[in-house]
Amino acid sequence: LRGCNALAVLDVSLNHLQDQGVTDLMAAVAHCTALRVLKLGSTGFCLAATVAAVGQACAHFTALEHRDLSDSSLGLSVVLLASTPDTRFASLHSLGLRTSGMHAYGTTSLSKILPRCPKLRNLDLGCNALDDKAAANLSAGLEACRALSHLSLVNCKLKAPRAESL
Repeated sequence: LRGCNALAVLDVSLNHLQDQGVTDLMAAVAHCTALRVLKLGSTGFCLAATVAAVGQACAHFTALEHRDLSDSSLGLSVVLLASTPDTRFASLHSLGLRTSGMHAYGTTSLSKILPRCPKLRNLDLGCNALDDKAAANLSAGLEACRALSHLSLVNCKLKAPRAESL
C-alpha cells in the first residue's frame, strides 16, 4: 500500500489485525492524502499506542469523510481523536463508534470533536452503555452538529432521565 497514493477507500473491517497489524497498516497508508473512507471496525486493536498511530495517520487524511472505528476497545478511539490537534474534521460526514466502550470519559472527548465537524451527518454510537454523565456530555457536543441527520443510539441502555438530557 505504500505506493498507492490515490487510495480513496480503505476497509479492513472484520479482520484480526490486532494492535501491531493496525499500527503497521497506518504507517503504510499515512501518505495517502486522497483517502476519503477509513474503516477499521472489528480489527482487534485496543492499546493506546495503536490508537495513537491511527490518530497520527488520520492527521494526514485531509479529505477523510468517513471513519469507522467501531468495535474498538476502551473507547480510546474518541479520546485520541480529540487529543490530536492536527486531526482534520472539516470534511468528516460520518463517524462510526458502535460498540467502542464509550463512557463518560469518551463522551467528554467526543463533545470536543463534534463542534469541529461542520459536515457531520451520521454518528453511530450504538451499543455503548451511556450513563447520565455520558448522555450529558454528548448533549453538549450534539448542540454544535447542525448538519447531523442520523444519530444511532441503538442499545445504549438509555432511560428516561438520560434520554431527556439529549
